[in-house]
Amino acid sequence: MIAYDAAAGLELPGLVPQGWTESTWRAATEEPLRYGFHGTLKAPMRLAQGRDEPDLLNAVAEFARRMPAVNIGVLEVARLRSFVALVPRHNSADLMALAGSVVEAFEPFRAPLTETERQKRLSAGLPPALAANLERYGYPYVMESFRFHMTLSGAVGGQADRLAQNLGRAYSDAGLARPVFVDRLAVFRQDAPGHKFRIIASFALQA
Repeated sequence: MIAYDAAAGLELPGLVPQGWTESTWRAATEEPLRYGFHGTLKAPMRLAQGRDEPDLLNAVAEFARRMPAVNIGVLEVARLRSFVALVPRHNSADLMALAGSVVEAFEPFRAPLTETERQKRLSAGLPPALAANLERYGYPYVMESFRFHMTLSGAVGGQADRLAQNLGRAYSDAGLARPVFVDRLAVFRQDAPGHKFRIIASFALQA
């Protein structure tokens, strides 16, 4: 089993790219498989003291009622550092605005990072702007540093360029290179460290 449906919580058969075996591809996708196929707008977080899951879901539902769907154009397969992902072909100001609004709107629900979590992030040598985001939002790649992506692999090192080319051809051949809308927000939950994430609710953007 080399695919995962985060809505149903089920592992499923999946396709293996050219040049990979089922075992090597499973190893290369083990990390993103745990999260399910998605585009992150608000990074994983623990709920703040005094907040609970119903509070969060009610807030997301109300937020979604006030926000419009966003056309982010055509996606393409690209290498991002050492992994491969689907990314918008062109920048979208509307998508950046939506992502920033999500980050800000749900900050009151986020428990602060532990010192261990904070130091782990800082040990990567974050530049000042990313370090400032970490302190303010608990995650470095937000606001001006945000880049929407839908992860297709884990870190594959020197194989990333070749993998991006292979998956890019498959994506094009399947006729999937057409405009995409971000038209709903999904809330994921991880029941325990190391467990797979599961969609517990989703809300259409209705404005």
